[in-house]
Amino acid sequence: MSRYRQNPTIAWRQIDDQSVLIDPVSGVVFVLNELGGQVWELLEHARDTHELVNEVRNARPAAPVSLGDDIDRFLTALVERELAVATA
Repeated sequence: MSRYRQNPTIAWRQIDDQSVLIDPVSGVVFVLNELGGQVWELLEHARDTHELVNEVRNARPAAPVSLGDDIDRFLTALVERELAVATA
């Protein structure tokens, strides 16, 4: 199972309930909602999808049933945009 972590070259800040990520190479800015920001912060240390889902569910007991699928899609998007890296 893959583990994911933040790409260390990405700069980011928490602003109110959003996380703002900046790719210094391309200059592209990404804005994450509160849930995306929570997952992003958890990726400070490498985690697999199962760990992420458990941690989010612990913090948000009312998280949707689709949380695992949502996190999978989010991780795929982060890796495709080189905001996060996957490790074996």
